[in-house]
Amino acid sequence: EFVHIRIGGDLALIKGIMKAMFEREAAGESVLDHEFLTEHTVGLEALREEVMSLEWSQILQVSGIKKEQILRCAEIYIRSRATIICYGMGLTQHQQGSRLLQQVANLLMLRGNFGKPGAGIA
Repeated sequence: EFVHIRIGGDLALIKGIMKAMFEREAAGESVLDHEFLTEHTVGLEALREEVMSLEWSQILQVSGIKKEQILRCAEIYIRSRATIICYGMGLTQHQQGSRLLQQVANLLMLRGNFGKPGAGIA
């Protein structure tokens, strides 16, 4: 799906996808890779609290994306068995580049997309 993000809205989009995933978990659906998260990560609750504290109106305003499209992107990601997120110089040279890449990695870890074929960050 093509997503035309507002300049500077990358982080908001990523957090919106994570928020959609956490909301689905809160509703009783298992969309996170709990085994991977337990074995390989720390700080899941802090991430969940940070993301869930954001209002959808904030995410939509900053990203420039409609909620329906963010939810579609989250659904595509949830259904994927393995995901690679590739980025160009735009993310690394972004004003908040290291923070942004940290959240890209967090998004990938939520579904266990490290250490398996066809998954990771590039």
